[in-house]
Amino acid sequence: MTGESHIFWKRSGTCNPDACGAVCCKSLIVPADKTWCDADTQRWLEYHGIEVKHGEGRYVQLHIAIACQMLDENNRCRIYDKRPRACREYPFRPSDDPGCTYTFEKVLPSR
Repeated sequence: MTGESHIFWKRSGTCNPDACGAVCCKSLIVPADKTWCDADTQRWLEYHGIEVKHGEGRYVQLHIAIACQMLDENNRCRIYDKRPRACREYPFRPSDDPGCTYTFEKVLPSR
């Protein structure tokens, strides 16, 4: 999320959990408003194992280490063809998951 909040990305390619270890399927990522996540709240979240990642703009990402129950022992999604939209559309930009095997191309916004 660093410097990419105003950039649009086109994602292509396929997911390869062998390359990344299905990292995105092993944590829940929740966007939160920075004004809600002050230093005291951030400290409380971290005490509970929730990582706070700051980016530009008004949002932070809360990373909660909890694996999806649909992953099998080989990091494969058991419901891949029926997975929820949040899974189908993630990641949105390269910085969301640097180890991801998707490729990204910058797209100029239409005017």
